[in-house]
Amino acid sequence: MDQSNQDEARQFQSNKLRNKNFNQIILKAFQSFYKSALLKIGLSLLSNKLNVMKVSKQYKNILKFGIMAAAFSFLYNFSRFLMRKLQIDIKEDYQVFISSLISGFALFLAESRDRKLLQIAIYPRAIEALYSLLKEQGVIKPIKHGEYITCVLAMILLVYLYLFEPYCVGEGYAKNLDYYSGVTKDELKLFTMGRVISKNMIRENYQNNNLLTV
Repeated sequence: MDQSNQDEARQFQSNKLRNKNFNQIILKAFQSFYKSALLKIGLSLLSNKLNVMKVSKQYKNILKFGIMAAAFSFLYNFSRFLMRKLQIDIKEDYQVFISSLISGFALFLAESRDRKLLQIAIYPRAIEALYSLLKEQGVIKPIKHGEYITCVLAMILLVYLYLFEPYCVGEGYAKNLDYYSGVTKDELKLFTMGRVISKNMIRENYQNNNLLTV
């Protein structure tokens, strides 16, 4: 997509937001609720080996996840709507930035484990967005399918760090990935062996490395 097409797409999206009324914002929030609740149910079923009874006992977490997504959607769209109604004259990029900050408070409605999962899921898209921003500002030259390439590379790096160097993503993140991926005890032992081998290789090859504390 060239620069002119990107500008047209951004203008089209901006016009859609300007024409969005309050009822549409509420409807969008409800859609976010049920879609996110269904996603949470699916993840819970996978992590609990399709144990429906066990998942049914987690209804509070499922509701919290759905409410968080609904609040996130509502706060973002309503803040944009309010800035338009109050005729606040600031650049489009600043409006998006402010609305994103406000909507971020909705994340506190979810469980800590779900917030960490969202942060991991957002990471590849954040790298993709950074690439797009640098490309739009002319800092780097665009490459074919660059957004997809950066997103895939970020996901590959995340999986590698989880499997072999979990201390880079943090113990809490690693445990949450263990939980949602449904790793068995035997599989976890295999991962642990690989992690120990990887850590020993780093210590052997980089003897002056001070990053490994354990």
